[in-house]
Amino acid sequence: RDRGSGAVADTAITELRRLGQGERGVEDSVSFSLAHRIRIEIRAALHEGPATSAQLAEIVGQPRDSLNFHLKEMLNDGSIGIDRTEKVGNMDRHYYCVVELPRFSNQQMEAFTWEERQTVCAIAVQAASTEALASLWAGKMADDPHVFLSWNRIQLDQQGRGELADEEAQAWTRRYGIAAEAASRLAESEETGVTYIITSFAYERSRKSAPEPLSVSEPPKKASFSERLTALRKWRQPDSPANAVSYSLGHRIRIEIRAALHEGPATASRLAAILQEPNNIISYHLKEMLEDRSIDIAKTEKVRNLDQRYYSMISLPFFSDKEYAAMSRMDRQTLCAIAVQAAIAEAMASLWAGKMAADPRTFLGWDRIVLDTQAREDLVDEEEASWQRKEEIEARSANRRAKSGELATTHIITSLSYERSRNCAPDPLNEDHLTTK
Repeated sequence: RDRGSGAVADTAITELRRLGQGERGVEDSVSFSLAHRIRIEIRAALHEGPATSAQLAEIVGQPRDSLNFHLKEMLNDGSIGIDRTEKVGNMDRHYYCVVELPRFSNQQMEAFTWEERQTVCAIAVQAASTEALASLWAGKMADDPHVFLSWNRIQLDQQGRGELADEEAQAWTRRYGIAAEAASRLAESEETGVTYIITSFAYERSRKSAPEPLSVSEPPKKASFSERLTALRKWRQPDSPANAVSYSLGHRIRIEIRAALHEGPATASRLAAILQEPNNIISYHLKEMLEDRSIDIAKTEKVRNLDQRYYSMISLPFFSDKEYAAMSRMDRQTLCAIAVQAAIAEAMASLWAGKMAADPRTFLGWDRIVLDTQAREDLVDEEEASWQRKEEIEARSANRRAKSGELATTHIITSLSYERSRNCAPDPLNEDHLTTK
């Protein structure tokens, strides 16, 4: 999206280049900021505007010394900056801010270096992931009866990729229309409204894979509601499902393991070959993830005198709206945690592989909007309809490829719609948070 040209664009590019210029590269900077709850809460708070360390300590509910440590680390990374500094006596009072995602035209994006495109994608993934994790921790996803958390990997030809990009752009126009109608009603009624986060990603997957069907529209026929609940509960953490989510996203190898296991069970040696990492390093992280219950052992086979384990991810069960409403809050929290973890892991893996920066039709969008009750229901209907249209795009692509023999490329589609961790007035609806290429 075009924010301007000349000096404005040059300034924005300079701001972009600050991310990842510290001790960590741009990808590691994103992962680092998502690996600790305090850093996630800091970023979510700064999405609302610049704030001092004292203000952030009050918002996040943490001691100043602990908060200042994380602020220093994030400043070193370039993932946050200093908006301005004021003199208070003999002290400098810093107002911290997040790195804003500038708006660039398609022409400007095409003129970027690969590193600059990578940074734009990293900022979008970081911001959207921050909001999702903050809301998960606040319990807003589990409490939102209309929460929509879906991701899938689909096979597309070139025409299908174009249709997907068009659908994403049109769906955002419809979402903003719903928000505008809500704003009119709220102005007449003088009600406050509730802040929601909308997110949609469409990008090339880190590795090509033939996906298993991951339908969100048809519940499984075999497993009963109680059986699916039992399967879900074995992934429940001793303290909180959200803690395991952040842990598994805090290291590149754990993210790559999760993305690889989305394709099916694999041994430690197979994962080491996929990730091109030493077997002992992979085994260490597998042990940690097993203890965290973020992965499981699908089966064990005898190989001579040794037990060869096949590790697996959870298959996210389908629950209807009625079943979801009947679940306990902890069950809903666990289900939301699994969905958020999987979606962010795929995004991070693709970011690291450089597929987002290389994909000319990458779409990474998030925004916060204020809705009334009617608009919330309208938004859910739009999310479900858009998801159905994306599945139809894949089906048409499959039909064309069957006739033409054209090879497909694996893409990830993600749609998230949930109540924000804190209620706040959004920026004007100007599509500032959309990243398209």
